[in-house]
Amino acid sequence: MGQKVCPIGFRISRNKKWRSIWFANKQEFATLLLEDAKIRRYLEKKACCQGTSKITIKRMAEKVEVTIHTARPGLAIGKKGGEIEQLKKELRQLTGKEVWIEIEEVKRPDL
Repeated sequence: MGQKVCPIGFRISRNKKWRSIWFANKQEFATLLLEDAKIRRYLEKKACCQGTSKITIKRMAEKVEVTIHTARPGLAIGKKGGEIEQLKKELRQLTGKEVWIEIEEVKRPDL
């Protein structure tokens, strides 16, 4: 029998990038990792984040920056940025930290 390998971990050095960008010591690593999983799970269930290809999380002291890579940025932003403000408020309650949200459009490559 062969060894089972996580496909993301196996390809990270070649053609994939990290989905989280932060550094933590041994005491807080597990809590931050679980918090990242909660944030991703929460955003994937939201209707405004449908069509997302990737969610990147950066951490700086007591701030969390969430970048949502989506094909439909208008759906994620909402009318006059109302959906973004609501997401910020909900994620602030979930994490207890200040949250910044950025939206990046994923464009189809030219054929």
